[in-house]
Amino acid sequence: MFDFVLKGGTASQLEKDIGSDLFPANEHFFGLVNFGNTCYSNSVLQALYFCKPFREKVLEYKAKNKRSKETLLTCLADLFHSIATQKKRVGTIAPKKFIARLRKEKVEFDNYMQQDAHEFLNFLINHINETIIGERTVVSATGKTTNNNKTNANSDGGGSSSSHGTENKHTWINDIFQGILTSETRCLNCETVTSKDEDFFDLSIDIEQNTSLTSCLRNFSRTETLCSDNKFKCDTCSAYQEAQKCMRVKQLPTILALHLKRFKYMEQFNRHIKVSHRVVFPLELRLFNTSDDAVNPDRMYDLVAVVIHCGSGPNRGHYISIVKSCGFWLIFDDDIVDKIEASAIEDFYGLTTDIQKSSETGYILEQCDGTVGFGGSPDESGETTLDSMIMDGETFNVGAVAALRRVKSAISVARKVLENTHHSILAGSQATLFAKQMGFEEEWLNTTESENKWQTWRENNCQPNFWTNVSPDPSQNCGPYESVGQEAARVPFGQSGNHDTIGMIALDSNGKMVAGTSTNGANHKIPGRVGDSPIPGAGAYVDSEVGGAAATGDGDVMLRLLPSFTAVEAMRSGMSPQLAAQEAIDRITKKYPDFIGAVVALKKSGEFGAACHGIAEFPFSVANKEMGGAKVIVVTCQTRTFVSRNM
Repeated sequence: MFDFVLKGGTASQLEKDIGSDLFPANEHFFGLVNFGNTCYSNSVLQALYFCKPFREKVLEYKAKNKRSKETLLTCLADLFHSIATQKKRVGTIAPKKFIARLRKEKVEFDNYMQQDAHEFLNFLINHINETIIGERTVVSATGKTTNNNKTNANSDGGGSSSSHGTENKHTWINDIFQGILTSETRCLNCETVTSKDEDFFDLSIDIEQNTSLTSCLRNFSRTETLCSDNKFKCDTCSAYQEAQKCMRVKQLPTILALHLKRFKYMEQFNRHIKVSHRVVFPLELRLFNTSDDAVNPDRMYDLVAVVIHCGSGPNRGHYISIVKSCGFWLIFDDDIVDKIEASAIEDFYGLTTDIQKSSETGYILEQCDGTVGFGGSPDESGETTLDSMIMDGETFNVGAVAALRRVKSAISVARKVLENTHHSILAGSQATLFAKQMGFEEEWLNTTESENKWQTWRENNCQPNFWTNVSPDPSQNCGPYESVGQEAARVPFGQSGNHDTIGMIALDSNGKMVAGTSTNGANHKIPGRVGDSPIPGAGAYVDSEVGGAAATGDGDVMLRLLPSFTAVEAMRSGMSPQLAAQEAIDRITKKYPDFIGAVVALKKSGEFGAACHGIAEFPFSVANKEMGGAKVIVVTCQTRTFVSRNM
């Protein structure tokens, strides 16, 4: 009795999409139940099932081997057999027995955490290979099988075998997946070529932004010059010589498995990050990086399956697979199976989180400590003024106002600057005049609360303030001040609660993005001061092709280091929003260890993240159609202690 659960799943819809008259005979399309972050195995299993040579050998193993001992291979054979013999053509199966055995075989998989699909594939292929060899060893040693049948050299399911020598270690896994790489090193002194062969079951390929699989393979086999401290020891010359080295494919496998290295270890973060570069892969591939003595070097490969990671990092996200079967392309997302057009494969070239359709519209709001507008953050004179900015991610046009007086809706005035002028920033009283021309009412923004706050500040000798190198001593007096030529006390950077800021990034269903900020600025700022909020790249920045970011904190520091621009460019290079936000924070804290602030980032795919420093935690809100409203997300912040690292 097999421990599988069967259900209807999306059967009727898939059959309608394919058409009953076009549905391939003797083929079954079944989704797999997720047992808690087992999408990494589900996606690989689907790819392997639709790899016909592999499926046939597994089913042959099931038919020929009646061993009672349970192994991962027997569980896989049971799973494939269950799918292949279903009366229904579509549905869902729960691979409960296989997952349970997998967790017993390898402790790293014995949890409910996300795992790496490539590591799982390597483990599974090698484990099956070792299982077959181990079973042959038992047959060779005892002269009989475990069920007392006669010795059968092909009892592993039809692979070539022998009871003697290294041939006993060759299995049908080798027949299907194994290729041979040869490392060729040419001495530049004597021209002698030294070759070293290495077996492989898959090729791991480095990737670059906006490139193709062919280009990545070309880089894989590019010629490397060995010189200086890295010279090659030539046996012919009996000395270290300059040389040229390259890797070429000597023996092409029947099934070519390529691994695009989308998880890259970053020493400065002490972790792996996701690299979501766009890499175009063809439906047909011919390897050109073969050695001169390669057999059948012009072999053409047809694409049959792709396993895709959707998400921001190696320990999170989701795996799906797309496969080709009988001329149809299908997408397998755990228990959901859908038919797709061949043209849709282009959606998987890069930034794979796009396919998640995680939200039609996503908004990210920064947490603010108080209101922005009426009664917020009075300046040194007691007046409330505003900074605001809005940026269009399609055109890069910006509208902003700085030190805006007596107009409460600064973001609306900034939008008018964007829509009705060729300028980017208007400031001070002239910004107020522009607002009045655009129909905004002039009104006093102080409240009783803000005036009381200002009065208390005055009674406390105007502490804290933003003056330095002046007389009288600004740490004890309110002024008026005059300049002195010596260092004097100054307020420390980044006081908690010293500013009120709202930042927003918006993404609509058409992929268009905008970002905006609005703030009263720092409490008790010097009149006329402009912080980061109206500065593109500092308070906020957005590029619809990549994503957007918004920042809050000490504006005088942030406008020097442009954290929002830094975060967007980090996402452009492949970082997740969370790591991109952290990169922007780290750039600031390297120079200003006591910085208090946060950065929030949103990718064009809908993926978001945040990072902060100097406070215990930072809340921000997210809203999209799926959530049905705003949801508050809280991230834990770094301490004020900055640990230097290699950049």
